[in-house]
Amino acid sequence: MIVGDSPARDLLIVLAFLISAFLGLGLLARLENLLWKVSGELPASPPDDFQAIPGPDPAEAAQADSPRPASQPKKPVPPLPAQFRKNFKVPETQDDRPIEPLPRGDDLPPLNLLFGEQNSRPDERHINQIAGLIEKTLDEFGIPARVIGFRIGPTVTQFAVKPGFIKKPGSTEDDPHLLKVRVAQIAALQRDLALALSAQRLRIEAPVPGKSYVGIEVPNLRSSTVRLRSILESEQFNKVGPPLGLALGRDVS
Repeated sequence: MIVGDSPARDLLIVLAFLISAFLGLGLLARLENLLWKVSGELPASPPDDFQAIPGPDPAEAAQADSPRPASQPKKPVPPLPAQFRKNFKVPETQDDRPIEPLPRGDDLPPLNLLFGEQNSRPDERHINQIAGLIEKTLDEFGIPARVIGFRIGPTVTQFAVKPGFIKKPGSTEDDPHLLKVRVAQIAALQRDLALALSAQRLRIEAPVPGKSYVGIEVPNLRSSTVRLRSILESEQFNKVGPPLGLALGRDVS
């Protein structure tokens, strides 16, 4: 059939477009399924363009309904033997600012523009636990030593370990000859101490310059941020005085 007038031709074009859209987008199959539902009858199988949604797995559903086991409590840390227990006291944070700070010129900005320092110092229980573990670990390797003190820093705590004495080979109980433990023997146990203390890293300063003990630096559980204001207001910095004073950081103290 040849259609000469323009309205009829436009109508045929629209009908052809709608039929193509129905076939291309699968709308014809959806319309057929809708007619089946309206009539009260359903086809034997769903159309090809519909994807069946699988139901829940019975095994997974039963596992989800079953009560979850309660979380087991953490095992308590076994106490240290009596000979390795320590009773150190952690001093409270004191104001390190001098009574008479150095005068500042009018052309300098005030220090209260800077942030203050917030310390997070280890507690006494943690300090005594680490000190006792150090003595116990060294004793297991046959090295008598004693932790005589500690110094807390922003990121690490340094424990002062004083080497003991061992009997010289061949000496008797009536005539004992004692030898002081060599510093190299303690330094050689750096990895074993790190394993016993569950520390990611550990540093041994053997010996501490100007001291008669070995320094074992253990990382703190929480590190403190060193602020510039706390250094500029410290007594040590004010003792140096200008123009040689230069704030670089904070050491263990």
